[in-house]
Amino acid sequence: NKDICTTVATYSLVIRRLMIVSLTIVVSRAITSPLLTLFLSNKLSLNQQDVGLLLGIAVFIATLLALYGGYIIDRLEKRRLLILAMLSSAIGFVLLTFADNLYLTTATLVITETASALFLIGSKAILSENLPIGQRAKAFSLRYTLTNIGYATGPMLGVVIAGVYPIAPFLIAGGIAFFSIFLMIGIPKDPTQTPAIGQPQSFLKTLVTL
Repeated sequence: NKDICTTVATYSLVIRRLMIVSLTIVVSRAITSPLLTLFLSNKLSLNQQDVGLLLGIAVFIATLLALYGGYIIDRLEKRRLLILAMLSSAIGFVLLTFADNLYLTTATLVITETASALFLIGSKAILSENLPIGQRAKAFSLRYTLTNIGYATGPMLGVVIAGVYPIAPFLIAGGIAFFSIFLMIGIPKDPTQTPAIGQPQSFLKTLVTL
């Protein structure tokens, strides 16, 4: 869309790179989304109900882990955590093509889901740090639009690719996630911040607040 491209072009290089990375990461996940259930069913010889339970457990565990991930994102360098999350996603997609053990597959799914959640949290934090308050709402809206575009086009692309070679969508998804890391080079490290007075809240207190 011409309007979207024009809007993205008005932002700084850091924001543009982050927007592009957000889109590519979404596409990498969306490519595999319509194929994952059938793929796991065939590889692990599970029925649809068991595959649904497997995916549900993986997402539930990843959600719990993401709570701690959100806690540490504000205490460590965000760019490095995002690169780690993208690398974990890339490795996870490739490992899924070798899925033949239920427990290892579950662990891989947990890693990829947790990495996705960490990327979402961290990228929003970086956007906030690099934009004035008045521009943040528009940037988040644009990011949301790009996410929708990724989820609208990714599944169709994945189905077409799977028709040629069944495991190719997972390999391509891993490649997209991996090469997206190089776009992060243009995103600077977190700005130096003045240490907060006193010790930061413990994770337990954070959970109580939530």
